[in-house]
Formats: sequence, C-alpha cells, structure tokens
Amino acid sequence: MAVYDDKTSGIIKAGDRDNCFIISNVKSRTEAIFKASYIVASSVSVSGKITALFDLIILGNVEADDIEVKGKFICLGDCSVENSIIVQDKMFVKQVKAKNIEVHDQITAQEIDVDVIKADGNIIVGQTLATEELAFSEQNILCGETAYGAGQISAHSIITVEELDMDDGEKAAVEPNKITYSFN
Repeated sequence: MAVYDDKTSGIIKAGDRDNCFIISNVKSRTEAIFKASYIVASSVSVSGKITALFDLIILGNVEADDIEVKGKFICLGDCSVENSIIVQDKMFVKQVKAKNIEVHDQITAQEIDVDVIKADGNIIVGQTLATEELAFSEQNILCGETAYGAGQISAHSIITVEELDMDDGEKAAVEPNKITYSFN
C-alpha cells in the first residue's frame, strides 16, 4: 500500500492550487491512497483499491479492483475495474469497464461497459452504453450510437442515434422515460 499526500517525495506542486500535485508514476502494486488532489502522468495498475480523498486525474490507463474518489475522476485512457467505481463528483473517462459505477454527478465517456451504472446527473456516451442489469440516471442518458445489453435503462430522457438494442427492446426502458432517436 502506498499513500500519496503533500509530503510525498518526487512530486511537483500544480500551479497556484494549494493541494494539487503531479506525480510521474504510482509505485504501489496493491493499493493506492491519494490524500490530496493528484495528476498521475502515467498509467496506474494496482491489484487492490484506489482511494482519492479529492480530485484524481490519470493521464494514462487505469486498472484496479475498486476505485473510490471523493472529488472529480478523470482518466484520459481506458479504465478497467474488477468491481466498483464510486465518484462523489463528475467522472470523465475515455472507455470504462466495471461491474458497478455510481456517480453523484455527471458521467461522460466514449464507451461504457457495466453491469449497473447509476448517476445523479446525465450519462453522456460518445458511442455505446452496454449494461447487463441497469443503466439509471436521475436526469438524461445520451448515446452517440446506442445502448445495448440484457438489462434495463431508465432516465427522464433517453436519446440515442440508433434504436435501443436491449434484449427486451423498448420494454427495457423503464419509468420515467422518454425515448428519442436522432437518425441522420
């Protein structure tokens, strides 16, 4: 287990912000705890949990068993998590695969592959949203292509470019919902 805070050796203070630091790589292979906002300038791979008490930005790929972030979570690469991702603020990722994702604000991704995803804000997906059990947003779900899988999908508005490709068809869209397709 490794703990990264304002006293960690080899870090760089990020501009004017008091509690944001840049680190070139994470050396822990089992568990990583970030006690300040961090920008990790490489990929991160741990066999355990990644915990961030503030914002966490990863400039590469991330692999872990679980991720819990108390602030914003940004991953510019692919995010592969064995179990759960819990984010208290916004989540921005390129591609994410996990069993469960819970975001207390908005999630923006290019592709999402989950069993269950729940967001208090919008779920915005550039391409596809795959869900095996449930995709739920307190607001809207917007897919640049489509949503597919065996599960259900629920939001105030579900907007896709292509028709829903859920196993139960449009019956997979459960209350409250309004489905809109935007065909070219």
